[in-house]
Amino acid sequence: MCFAVPGSLSWRLPLGLQLLPGILLGLGSFALPASPRLLVLQGRRDEALASLAKLRLRTLTEARSDPLIQVRAPKNKVYPT
Repeated sequence: MCFAVPGSLSWRLPLGLQLLPGILLGLGSFALPASPRLLVLQGRRDEALASLAKLRLRTLTEARSDPLIQVRAPKNKVYPT
């Protein structure tokens, strides 16, 4: 099935339709929590632990004792405190 679209609408319509999902994804990224890795690199360990607890569906007290949720800075790097 082929539709003939006259004039500049033939390229503007597909372009506009393809931009909509990208715009929605871009705006939705503002609703995401901060990355725990970024928070650790910035020295914000308590916030990183809270973010990991939220991602793992645990309370903050459970996260402190959970061995799978440990907040550590990468080795061999020096970060400002």
